[in-house]
Amino acid sequence: MLVSDGCFYKDLENLFRHSVLSMLLRKGKITREFIRMMEGWRHSGFNVFSGERIYPHQQRSLENLAAYLIRTSFSQERMEYLPEEAMVIYRSKDGKDKKTYDALEWIAAMGTHMPLRGEQMVRYFGEPISHGEM
Repeated sequence: MLVSDGCFYKDLENLFRHSVLSMLLRKGKITREFIRMMEGWRHSGFNVFSGERIYPHQQRSLENLAAYLIRTSFSQERMEYLPEEAMVIYRSKDGKDKKTYDALEWIAAMGTHMPLRGEQMVRYFGEPISHGEM
């Protein structure tokens, strides 16, 4: 697809998210309730990348990408556990908003970010390039 840079990122992201979630729902991997929960997230978990291609010889770029991919899905500094109430309070980045979870709800929500042993949760698709194209 050829599109003007920046014009359709949100539309493409929404279309991609809808396609992926619909496929996962059809395959029984997620529920409608889970989709509704994701729709309430500030960040959808989906992204359309438009940047420079990273080639195999670009060691620093590959390291930066790897560091990004292994970062945690939530900030422990913004999380507070209240053991007496068995509740978790998670604050927004700017500290203005917070959401309270029952401890089991929190564990379930965080568990969706952890793959089963040997399972790959993130897949990247693209066109392979030969070293002659660099």
